[in-house]
Amino acid sequence: MSRTERPLDPSSGPAAAFALQLRELRVAAGSPKYLQMARRTGRSGTALAEAAGGDHIPQWETVEAYVRACGGDPAEWADRWEQARDAASRKAHGAPPASVAPDPAVGPEDAARDGWSHRRDGVLTGRPMLLAVAAVALVLLGMITPRPGALFGRHPDTAGVGQIHVARPAAVTLVAFSRFGRFASGNFAVTGAGGAVEIWDTGPVARRHTLVTGDEQITEVQFDPLNRDILATAGTNGLLRLWNTTTGKSVLSIAGQAAGHSMTFAFDPRRRGIVATIGAGGTIRILQTETGRIVRELHTGLTDVTALTFDCQNEGHLAAGGDGALEVWNSGDGTRVSVGEKIPGRVTSIRFDPLTRNTLAITTAGAPPGIWDASNGRVVRFLRSDARPTVTAFNPLIRNSIATDDGHGDVQIFDASTGLPVHTLHGRYGPITSLEYAPDGATLAVGARDGVVGLNAVDDW
Repeated sequence: MSRTERPLDPSSGPAAAFALQLRELRVAAGSPKYLQMARRTGRSGTALAEAAGGDHIPQWETVEAYVRACGGDPAEWADRWEQARDAASRKAHGAPPASVAPDPAVGPEDAARDGWSHRRDGVLTGRPMLLAVAAVALVLLGMITPRPGALFGRHPDTAGVGQIHVARPAAVTLVAFSRFGRFASGNFAVTGAGGAVEIWDTGPVARRHTLVTGDEQITEVQFDPLNRDILATAGTNGLLRLWNTTTGKSVLSIAGQAAGHSMTFAFDPRRRGIVATIGAGGTIRILQTETGRIVRELHTGLTDVTALTFDCQNEGHLAAGGDGALEVWNSGDGTRVSVGEKIPGRVTSIRFDPLTRNTLAITTAGAPPGIWDASNGRVVRFLRSDARPTVTAFNPLIRNSIATDDGHGDVQIFDASTGLPVHTLHGRYGPITSLEYAPDGATLAVGARDGVVGLNAVDDW
């Protein structure tokens, strides 16, 4: 017999009210067990149970899986989730930071010298990943030039199963997934040389749109995590541009750094309509996406911001990296949370772990990736790798699982709690330029300079 869930009072807050709606949907579906729901959707039973726990508003991908498992229509639930998330954000208050147990003093030189076979003594902060070999489904991406003069073109042509042929005969530079999955107008974006962005559906595989941004080179592309119709791009022309993925029209252009500089930005995953971008002199601007109005400016101590990301667990917190420097800020009240210690070089990528509070993965030029505690800026450990990767990606479903490129066309999966490798994807790619997990954690997209993107089915690495 299934354990009875604790009673909820919908008047106690948005989280409880939303959880009660999920429970009612499950009861209407015959009260399937969470284990059965997990098998149907690939989402963990624990995550599904917590979604109806009433303690917090769950992530959209968990809600989508819950609704699908109960025979509901996720499209009808997207607005409910957004409204509950907005209401909870207005009411939310910060939680105390969790402690992160660091390794004994270790530097990037130690990590590189010891290599993958090194095993440290001491307490591990997470269980090792299973060494199951993943089934790999490679999806090839070519690049096709959009029609001359077309701002936005629809391409109803459907590629063969397991293959996507994309625009321009050049390197793939960036890939991105939409959190709304099949309920978005295209759930996958890819860029190459020049200013074109192609938007695809990954199942069934079909190209939907081509955006010609007018930029010389795209340096960042992201879907809005709280608005299924918005995609943002930035490039060397110094502009942040928001696009409606249904109409293909640019809805807002925001000036940032001077043309010629690499532009970067990040959407706030917990506050709808909020994006962070960079200005001159290490300034970070917090903007309202509907109007472009500046909500707040953060005057960092960085001479130049090279990477930017929001924390999905601590509301309003963001991390900014520069040349040998890292700072974590609370964009809600404008206070600096921490300053990174022992940053070994120019920061090329920053990622917050979506499952472990206050955990940052940082890649820098010429050093192995490292794990930092965002609450105090201290280094926790470096990954045991001889490679000097430039990109990383945390799995949103498997705790402590992080992917990196190995510099030779393969992808290594590490256990972030130990720094040890647990799996290698032998994709035989060209130099890897981008890594991104699908929101449900079931697919890892790998973009490379040889014009190939692989969509790899994820097992319990």
